[in-house]
Amino acid sequence: MYNPLSSINTTYMMMMKRHGFSILLILLMSIISTKAMAYDIAVENADGVTICYNYIYGGEELEVTYESADGYNSYAGNVIIPEEVTYEGKTRKVTSIGFWAFRECADLTSVTIPNSVNTLVTGAFFKCTALTSITIPDGVKTLELGVFECCYALTSVTIGSGIESIGYQSFALCPELSEVYCYAINVPNTDTSVFADTSIETGTLHVPAESVDAYKAAEPWNSFGTIQEIKEIVEGKVKLSKTKAIIEKGKMLTLKAKVYPTTEDQTVTWKSSDKTVATVTSAGKVKAVGVGTAKITCTSKATGAKATCKVTVGYVKLSKTEVNLEKGKTLTLKSKVYPTTEDQTVTWKSSDPTIVKVASTGKIKGMKVGKATITCTSKATGLKATCEVTVGYVKLNYTELTIEKGKIVALKSKVYPTTLDQSVTWESSDPTIVKVASTGKIKGMKVGKATITCISNATGQKATCKVTVVKASAAPSMDGSNEDVTGIEEKPALAEEFDVYDLNGRKVLNKVTSLDGLSAGVYIVNGKKVLRQ
Repeated sequence: MYNPLSSINTTYMMMMKRHGFSILLILLMSIISTKAMAYDIAVENADGVTICYNYIYGGEELEVTYESADGYNSYAGNVIIPEEVTYEGKTRKVTSIGFWAFRECADLTSVTIPNSVNTLVTGAFFKCTALTSITIPDGVKTLELGVFECCYALTSVTIGSGIESIGYQSFALCPELSEVYCYAINVPNTDTSVFADTSIETGTLHVPAESVDAYKAAEPWNSFGTIQEIKEIVEGKVKLSKTKAIIEKGKMLTLKAKVYPTTEDQTVTWKSSDKTVATVTSAGKVKAVGVGTAKITCTSKATGAKATCKVTVGYVKLSKTEVNLEKGKTLTLKSKVYPTTEDQTVTWKSSDPTIVKVASTGKIKGMKVGKATITCTSKATGLKATCEVTVGYVKLNYTELTIEKGKIVALKSKVYPTTLDQSVTWESSDPTIVKVASTGKIKGMKVGKATITCISNATGQKATCKVTVVKASAAPSMDGSNEDVTGIEEKPALAEEFDVYDLNGRKVLNKVTSLDGLSAGVYIVNGKKVLRQ
């Protein structure tokens, strides 16, 4: 992907002062106009808003980008950027808001940035004149150059705890900016021009209590008129460790409460709105009992103040939790998300695709012998279910066999993977023709055909051997007479090709017209014994 910054002379960049970034953007516009930078994909979010993305990091992650080749956009209203996007069966995380992604979106009133994003690239929200507030989540580490420059209506900014670096003029020319909340305990590496031509001298900076002195000593933060600790909790309140929770049925979660002012007795009581869904102990331990939604209420004994946590109990159910799959075969797993009122969309993943592949539809295929775990994850709740898949097969020493009536031959089996129990069960399709013992020994009972099936006790997988029983005939005499044996000369008088078996039923020649190449002895052809002279 073309990077317009790479064509800007580094020395020229360093010479720019104060308003230089606006000039730089104009220069970049002319550069971009000569480079057609089309987006890679466009996908609707949950609200039906189409967002454009480019592939980054070899196509493994996504970056939000602009719509048209000239860098202009029509993003408007409230835009919610998802944490991940599924396109053509593959799900990728959104980790960056790209160069000029929302440039001059005059009708953009709010934007929700997901916690998966780690970088806001140069000019990402340049001149979004209707944007009044922005929350930068904890996952963001870097703000590059001029990210929110010329956002004239911006009054409030919240910067998450993960921020490490804020670039040149990121909040320059934001004249209405009066409240900045920065949750980073360590003062981020900040260019001194970040708030250029923004009246922070009359604004208030809210930072963690333990970091107030550090921000007061660091430029440009020390230019704020007021720097004070963040006070999220007003007096007479109860704060819970979670206000919303999704719990798998049968699992537990402990809620923690803090009563304000902290000088008050910290004793609280707990209550569930629906004990058939979730119960709660006096220690705040919530147990998911049944599918549904319940409200857990925590009440301060000292002040009577309350706080609640909405608990959703659910799970993901698969059509199978264990599968024995023959190599090369396929099977489709089906899922159901509870509560059933939730979105039923799920994602699938194999712990080892070289053993078991899984498609976005839940269809699995055995690739080679071994074991793998298939994980199904609900997009709505994040809850998971797994299926353990064993890929294998059963192999016999014979798949076809011809034996004489009254003769006995031993079939032998091997179960794969070989680490499994090797015990098997034997069955005959017609015991009146071929009997089979529990050891795999078969006996020809009468002339005819039957199929012997070998079943693995460990996997239930099967292998078969087709057995043909022929009429018994006397063995040739040792003195060379062959009254009971039909002799075949070097060029037998048979018009069609035939198969040749030895007396153990093993096929020794396939579709031949003579016994050329065989040593002298007795063989079976077309169900009859013949003598090779």
